This record gives sequence, C-alpha cells and structure tokens, in this order.
Amino acid sequence: TLNTYKEISKELCDMLGLGRAYQAIAKVLVSQVKVTEAIEYLEKFVTVAKSAQLSRSLVDACISLGDIYNERGNYYKACEYFNQAFEAANTLTDLPLVDETKVYYGIAKAHNMMVAVNSHTDAADHVSIEYLLAWKENRSDMCTDPFTVELAKDTSGVLETNELFLQTPVQEPL
Repeated sequence: TLNTYKEISKELCDMLGLGRAYQAIAKVLVSQVKVTEAIEYLEKFVTVAKSAQLSRSLVDACISLGDIYNERGNYYKACEYFNQAFEAANTLTDLPLVDETKVYYGIAKAHNMMVAVNSHTDAADHVSIEYLLAWKENRSDMCTDPFTVELAKDTSGVLETNELFLQTPVQEPL
C-alpha cells in the first residue's frame, strides 16, 4: 500500500506526498532492521524535499538520516545531516524546530569529537598529547576543520607542528 501511495504521488507530481511515502517506507524498513534500504529511501526523500523546496520535509528527512547515522556510530555523517536540518529549519519561522536541530547537531558533534579525543588519548604518543593540549588551549574543531594553529614551540625547541598528522581525519565507521 505504501508503494501504491508512492506511485500515485509520482503520477500526480505530488512531491509532498512522495516525500511522505519515502519517509513511511523508510520507517517500515528501519523497523524490519533493513537500515541500508531505509537510508536509500530517506536520501530520495531529501532529494524530493530539496527539489520541491519543502523545507519542513527536508528537516524531517535530514533528522531521520542523522538519527540513523548517529545510532550506527557514524557521527561525522550524522553531523552533516543534522547541519542540513538546521540550515533548512532556519528558513522557517519555527524557533523550537531550530533549537531542536541545534541539539541534534550538538550531540552528534560531541560524539564525533569524543572519537577524535579518544583516538589521540589511546595513541599516547608525544605528537598526540601536544595536539590535545593545543586543542584544549584554543578549542578549535578537531574533527572537521583542519588544525591550522601552529603549536607553540617550547624553550628547548622540541615541539614542532606535524601538519600531516594534525590534518589527517579520524577514520569514521559506516
């Protein structure tokens, strides 16, 4: 029946209906633990919402995708989708929705940062420790932005910037 609704929406060029059909199909697939297929339908939902300029639908689609990626531990992808949701919510006059998307984004960003911090802490080598200390000092975004602040040289000249290491992103899980 959802596929019928999807086909009717396509025939009628009802983009809102088509997006809702994709969202409903994705929810069913998630409940059946067919997450990869659900992601495909939600990505179609994003495409439809963008093409038809349906900001609220875009927010819903991006939040759904962000939730899936957050639950799977792919915090980088979750951040991307929650950020898209935030940007779409900003085009609406729904301030509680804007705040909600900020919270989703903040949680995913914190998880993403913890992965990076933990990887540097686990490495426990000199460069990793200096990297963490420099990050703590300036609170730059260690996950997505290249680390461009040069590490302060100590008086003995031992500290040097290892730009290749600092710009290497943390490997993200699927």
